[in-house]
Amino acid sequence: MRTGFLAVIISIAFAQTGFEVASIKPSAPGQRGFSIVPSPGGRLTMKNCTLKRLLAAAYHVQDFQVSGGPKWMDSDPWDIVAKAEGSPNLTEHQLLELLRPVLADRFQTAFHWETKQQPRYLLVAGKGGSKLTEVKADGGPEVNIRSRKMITGRRAPVSQLVETLSWVLGRAVVDQTGLAGVYDFKLDWAPDELQLTEPGSGGTAGAEPGSSLLAAIQEQLGLKLEPQKGPVEILVVDRAEKAASN
Repeated sequence: MRTGFLAVIISIAFAQTGFEVASIKPSAPGQRGFSIVPSPGGRLTMKNCTLKRLLAAAYHVQDFQVSGGPKWMDSDPWDIVAKAEGSPNLTEHQLLELLRPVLADRFQTAFHWETKQQPRYLLVAGKGGSKLTEVKADGGPEVNIRSRKMITGRRAPVSQLVETLSWVLGRAVVDQTGLAGVYDFKLDWAPDELQLTEPGSGGTAGAEPGSSLLAAIQEQLGLKLEPQKGPVEILVVDRAEKAASN
């Protein structure tokens, strides 16, 4: 359970080692899709991202876990280019967390956390046990999704697999595998009725032949997604204002 006090402590800590440069501008009209690209040396480039998506990225939740706020928060896209102080060697998660004080300052965001009972999935080990390949943590984690049909991971903890699956399914996924290492893995599937038109959008796509995502997870990773209803944390935006360009 998150608390306002903890959020304040986190914000203060990252403000002390935050971005030395952060450019925020409205995106050019007519762009499709969005991108979030961390680069070596503490550089972060975000294109065509709504404030809702920026908040979701900064607090490691999905779009469907952000509610409230003005209507433009889910429609007006922004471009951000930021450079962390001292060219630190940060993971993607750590780099995104540096956005928190930036969003609070430039968009005047204020929010609180609520816990709601919603449909979700539990990720558990299958009957035959996990097929994930444990490796040494000799570099930063990498998780990529390609064409909504493949997820690959290198030196990645299960938490990042869970985050990616939640994004694809548009539903919270909770790790109950008990796997504590870092892993290399590849998961590919043919989208079916579970696959979203756009991850997190709530739409559905037409059925395609082949293994569904749920079946692929069990066959290829030795894991299983179990549907249930349970507590899901929701970031509720109380206030936000459009940022001035710089």
